Amino acid sequence: MAQQRGGRRREKAAAREPQLDLREPQRLREISAEEFREHAAAEGRRLTEDLPPEDLASGGLIGGAASNFRGASLVECVWEDASLTEGDLSGLTVAESRLSRLNIPHLQAPRSGWRDVLLEDSRIGVAELYDSVLSGVKISSGKLDLINLRGAELRDVLIEGCTLGELDLTQGSVQRVALRSTRVEALVLTGLRAQHLDLTGAEIGRIVGVEGLRGAVVSSQQLMELAPALADHLGLEISD
Repeated sequence: MAQQRGGRRREKAAAREPQLDLREPQRLREISAEEFREHAAAEGRRLTEDLPPEDLASGGLIGGAASNFRGASLVECVWEDASLTEGDLSGLTVAESRLSRLNIPHLQAPRSGWRDVLLEDSRIGVAELYDSVLSGVKISSGKLDLINLRGAELRDVLIEGCTLGELDLTQGSVQRVALRSTRVEALVLTGLRAQHLDLTGAEIGRIVGVEGLRGAVVSSQQLMELAPALADHLGLEISD
């Protein structure tokens, strides 16, 4: 309910919901790991891993030839049930796709673009996504140790049912981003520019850079938990 205080009308804060348009890719054709490695691009395909795990480092989907995947693209694809080794995917483009049940110790994909993408039920150790653009992305039921989104631009992003070690949004820009039923051990907001950042559904261990909360919506309980950090940031001395 609106309240009148000091001649100014104050409305209850509410963040705008992320606008998502996620559709399951249809009429897909299978593509092998070797074929994808040859072209570094796929459209309307279902990616499969047809090499045993022990061979990944010497020639799997993303392994010894990973440097060839800079600028690779996945459009209207399903990429699922893959266990991938470390590789350089700088400039990767993923659009209108579903990524499911991935196991990636180190996803090195800075300056990548993600549009209308569902990433679900996946385990990622480190996701290097700095200077990337994410638009219309849902990350669901996953565990990620570190998401490095420094300098990244996020629009219409939902993180739901996830466990995150560290979510680093330093010097980034977010608009209509929500965390729901998600545990974040450390949330780094230094220099963040935020509009409609909904943190009410997140359990947050600690926040670095509380000044980045400007433009965010938190619950009353979260505000109480943030009080010491806010007081320290403002230089307040508390005396009873």
